[in-house]
Amino acid sequence: LITLPTTLEESVREYNEEATSQTGFDNLSRVFLFVCSGNTCRSPLAAAIGNAEIAARLQLPFVALEQADARALSAGVSAKVGAPMTAEAQQALRLLDIPVPVHSAQNLTADLANRVERIFCMTQDHRSAVINMVPTVAHKTHCLDPLGDVEDPIGNGMEAYVNCARRIHGLVRFRLDEIGLQAGQRS
Repeated sequence: LITLPTTLEESVREYNEEATSQTGFDNLSRVFLFVCSGNTCRSPLAAAIGNAEIAARLQLPFVALEQADARALSAGVSAKVGAPMTAEAQQALRLLDIPVPVHSAQNLTADLANRVERIFCMTQDHRSAVINMVPTVAHKTHCLDPLGDVEDPIGNGMEAYVNCARRIHGLVRFRLDEIGLQAGQRS
């Protein structure tokens, strides 16, 4: 008997547990990694938005995302491991009607970089840092915005966070279209 979570909070908690478990990762065929500096703002925003987009494109309720074989994750190149997503980033997600996952900052590792399909960095400096750390992933490491850096909103007020989240949302949609994860496609 399969028991489905009864609240959004329960589904997000289960999603987080599965996304970070070894078994859950091994069962995924398409994993997209978003990278920034501290893994408390831009990259977790992008991962949350990415997972909401993946669920919508696969025509799954967000609470059923664990049934998909695709997932978005995030990491930092200089994260304080265990730090939560900033309160402002969480609020920006709420304003965009994106479920706010429980988040614990993690650093990029060579293992993680090697296991994902694509790596999308917030800036050219992040991309360079990823490639310097793991040169073999250069071919799959891109800036999220091919036209420029996604600037860090930290310290610039709530409006900057919302604008950043909206920009990331558009860029995530663009990148998912680009890699062929289209609306209505089942994995």
